[in-house]
Amino acid sequence: MLTGTLQMMGYGFFFTFNEERLSLIPKEEEKDEIRYAWFYTKLGTGSFSWSGKPKFVEEDFLYGRANETNLVITFLTNKHTQLQENNGIITVPILAYFFSYSERPRISRISFSGLELNYIHPINRTFEISYKPEENDGKINISTYDFDSTTTEEQKFNVFGKEVQVYFGVTRTTSLSIEKPPLALSSSMVFHFEETQDYSFVRELYRIAKEFIQFLCNRRNVSFTDIRLSNNQGKVGEFNVIEESIEIEMKPLKDGRYIQQKYIAGYEGKILDDIAENNLYIRHLGKSFRDSRIIDAASFVLRTAAFEWEFSRLFSEDEWKSEQRKILEEEASKELERLIENSTGKLKKIYKDLKKSVVSYLSLSQKISQTFEEYGVTILDKFGRYMYKLNNISYNHSEIAERIGKQRNNFAHGNLDKEFINESLLDVVFLEQIVLAMQLQYFGIDEVETKKIINEVFRHNLII
Repeated sequence: MLTGTLQMMGYGFFFTFNEERLSLIPKEEEKDEIRYAWFYTKLGTGSFSWSGKPKFVEEDFLYGRANETNLVITFLTNKHTQLQENNGIITVPILAYFFSYSERPRISRISFSGLELNYIHPINRTFEISYKPEENDGKINISTYDFDSTTTEEQKFNVFGKEVQVYFGVTRTTSLSIEKPPLALSSSMVFHFEETQDYSFVRELYRIAKEFIQFLCNRRNVSFTDIRLSNNQGKVGEFNVIEESIEIEMKPLKDGRYIQQKYIAGYEGKILDDIAENNLYIRHLGKSFRDSRIIDAASFVLRTAAFEWEFSRLFSEDEWKSEQRKILEEEASKELERLIENSTGKLKKIYKDLKKSVVSYLSLSQKISQTFEEYGVTILDKFGRYMYKLNNISYNHSEIAERIGKQRNNFAHGNLDKEFINESLLDVVFLEQIVLAMQLQYFGIDEVETKKIINEVFRHNLII
């Protein structure tokens, strides 16, 4: 528990903070003034009543001084959640916080470390061990490679119009303490940017970094053990985000179910650009690896939604239409537009509805078939044939597409009376792999690397 003082919305407060909840205690002489100004409405009789209007914090950031450390603590507030008041104590919703030696420090660098990063940019490839077993003298030499050998080439992406550089590196920590190992290695992902005091920008970088690791691990329960802020003068402090605790899963990491940095080298910036713009579809990812293995109506529909989103980014539906079809659609639209202009009332509405249906769109089944046509031979068939043979189901592109389309429609339209298509369970498992292949192809990653990624993330153990 930390205590201290801070200013908020024109008043001074004593605060308590338990790393999750920020509680503000006003000065005794200002307690009633704040309560009536923020949470009550004065009636014509001179009495007060609960206003019923929620009160929100107005500042983006609050700056306090902690009694226990004498450090400045900066709180990033949640301006969309209302303040709560109970017996004069006000609870302020907080998104994140960090400590620093000075108020309003400038930030130009944020470094992320964590368990998943140690695998994505493997720490076991950053050193060598040598010894002479024949001498049997107990001497073992551990030598780390230099920084240049363990640091990736910088890539660039943009956030809110600002350029950010990203690279992966390895931190070396030595110690003579008995409690700690003499040498500890940890991988980190580093973002560099122009110095700023906009800590909302820093929090946005956290969101982008986390979704990037979620994409690479194909699941949502990823975390960072350390997030360090710094500037041109040196270290500023550790960034802490307030969010629900997650289940730590070692099995998918030990099994190699993640995308290694070496496979996406040179494309990190493009992927991060997509995440910054909210263009990379990851809503279909399971909450955990264990959760991702459970297929229900919701996860089925989400995977098909992910597919349709990625299809729209890779292809234009006009590509699959004949020139004659395009001409006829244009002529029909013009004719219906003429009828709309020369009609009124219900007839006009009917013509408008007809115009909407003139342009034909590919069905989900057709889109899946077209994707097989594009990537089946070069990428997908190797894994599809293996999976379907393993389950004694015929591997046929059109049948897979038709089953997924039918079952998705049954779920989406609430057709509970329709019998579940058993084979579609395997189809939608394969569809998740198709989606990842499409995403990788969109970023420009070559077919061989894409197959290596699919092989490892979904643990096919095939020879690529």
